[in-house]
Amino acid sequence: MKLGDRLLKKNGKIVSVDVQPLVSSAQIYWSSELLSVGMDVLRNLDALYNFSVNKAFSKFCQVQSLLHIYEVSKFLLKSKCFSHGHSDLRTLERFYRQTIECLSHHVVPLDWKKSLAKEMVYQRITESWQDIMKEVIYENTKRKDENTKRKDRLTYGLIGRVVVMILGTSNVKNDLFRQIMTKFEDNQPWKDFIHSLWLCLGHGVVLEINRICKLHSALQHTCSGNWKTEVDYLSPSCFMYLVERLLLWTSGLNGFIYATKSSFTEWLISQNEDSLTNLGFFASQRRDMGDVYDFIANILLEFVSDENGTKTWIEKSSLHVKNYFPSLLLRLIVSMCLLLLTSGSGKYLALLRSLLGKSNVSSQLPLDFLNVLQKKRTGLKVFAKAFKVIGNPLVIAKLQDNSPEIGCSDAVFVDLTICQKKELILETLFPSRVDSVGEETTTVASDSTSKEFSSNLPNECSSVSHQESDGQIKDEVNRSMNADFFWNWLENFGSATDVSCLNSVSPDSLMIKEVLDHYIQLLKLSNPIKMENKNVVEELACLLDEMKQLRAALNTSDSMIEKNTLIVLSKKILSRRSKVAHILSKLNLACQKRNTNVESESDPSQARAEVGNDDQHEQNILKESKDEMPNNSQGAGNSGHGKAKGKKSKSKKNKKKGKK
Repeated sequence: MKLGDRLLKKNGKIVSVDVQPLVSSAQIYWSSELLSVGMDVLRNLDALYNFSVNKAFSKFCQVQSLLHIYEVSKFLLKSKCFSHGHSDLRTLERFYRQTIECLSHHVVPLDWKKSLAKEMVYQRITESWQDIMKEVIYENTKRKDENTKRKDRLTYGLIGRVVVMILGTSNVKNDLFRQIMTKFEDNQPWKDFIHSLWLCLGHGVVLEINRICKLHSALQHTCSGNWKTEVDYLSPSCFMYLVERLLLWTSGLNGFIYATKSSFTEWLISQNEDSLTNLGFFASQRRDMGDVYDFIANILLEFVSDENGTKTWIEKSSLHVKNYFPSLLLRLIVSMCLLLLTSGSGKYLALLRSLLGKSNVSSQLPLDFLNVLQKKRTGLKVFAKAFKVIGNPLVIAKLQDNSPEIGCSDAVFVDLTICQKKELILETLFPSRVDSVGEETTTVASDSTSKEFSSNLPNECSSVSHQESDGQIKDEVNRSMNADFFWNWLENFGSATDVSCLNSVSPDSLMIKEVLDHYIQLLKLSNPIKMENKNVVEELACLLDEMKQLRAALNTSDSMIEKNTLIVLSKKILSRRSKVAHILSKLNLACQKRNTNVESESDPSQARAEVGNDDQHEQNILKESKDEMPNNSQGAGNSGHGKAKGKKSKSKKNKKKGKK
């Protein structure tokens, strides 16, 4: 940096400069250097993003690069510290605009597997991501033509992108709603829908039905036009997002939300603490939704039946038909299944079977999914199994305390009357540990948590004392699994006036986590779905869901666990004690016997034989429980009668054999 002679003051051999000119020159120099380095950083980030796309890295990796590009370009573009040349200004605007476009596409991918990536879900609930989405919405709704300085033409494509981002963002401010409504002035149905979202923000779920009706009207208006003549029409991914949200909202009027895991997760991301606590009132509202159901059925039928038109629609959205048509078709059929669950109408079942009977439809669907749906009997459990085989499980969310219980082992059950924290619900949907049989379970204490717990122990404890302590905890866990300590713990939780001391790293918490992991694993491996007594199956399925939720509650990242959630869940599990305690006890004994045999046998082949016999023994236990537990579920008190009957019938058979 060189200072001009006019800024220098000479006094003999002494040369000085005033502070103000020096500071100003330094600012100009370092601003220029920072801008130059920033431009290099942007080019490198852009190269990294393109590399991640070309090498098919995960969406999370791609989005991370985009977020950095967005943050750097915004800083360099918006800061008043820089004096941009024309070339730099154009480059920065290009980076900024392109990043906004790319981020909006990553929010609603047509392939739901991408939206179910756990890293992406947890990225999207962060405050920084939510703030970026609001800025993206702001930029999309204020954009002006560079030449005319007028607002860009309002297209259905732009409307779809903005609406989807609004529905995936929580705590949108009033000013942003006003700006969107101003942008949507030329399209009254969509303006009315945005207004209904704004009203719901202030009045909670009181105006939920109004929001459903406005979305129905807006979609109806959009589908009534000639989409082939539109320059920028609603994309398939945006359309399916909106249809799935409409289905989710309407299902909630029946006291339960029926949705795929991907759709439910999208809805959950947009919820705040207030909205999650008022869902019971939403479910108490009643209105005939027949017109909404018929509209959804007709539009789904049109897109499935008109294969050529649907493929043209995909092409106009700049998507690859060969890759995206099967994904879109699958989502259309899944939405038809959800429509049937939500409405309960037989006419939609006939429509679904008609579509599945067409070769051009069935040939594009996953074979396992198709085989499940083509069974003669269809219903909740069939749909749950079909959704599970495609990796997008059915989620059943309970909204009211007085809603009946639903037992379905292939679905994910979330009790929103208890679990009203977003983090806790996400832990139920996305457990952090995968067990040995390939199914997800809740997380054991993480390494970081273990380290934190260890760091709180006294420094003078030797390694021997640590081992003794660990051994004592393991002994306690083993004793609790063999006796009634588990139920006693639950009774203590249910009757406790203060369980806030039970933080996520306390010894009691770690111990009960181990016990819950044991019983969750035991119930999964025992496969109760094979039992003939459906009451027992549903009872054990509900017990498994509640144990998972309790396990998730104990694993929340908060230092103190939510007291009310623990108490309510423990009471619900305790209420099943008389019906399931004898089954769990027998399964536990069989498990201990198997473990003892495996440890004691030196011959591996013999050990495997013993294990096989014990696995069969577990299934026999479940089969016996059909007799021990009558349909009216009288409980463990009747278990002795079941055994007596078994012995009596056996003796009769022996007598008959003797006579012969």
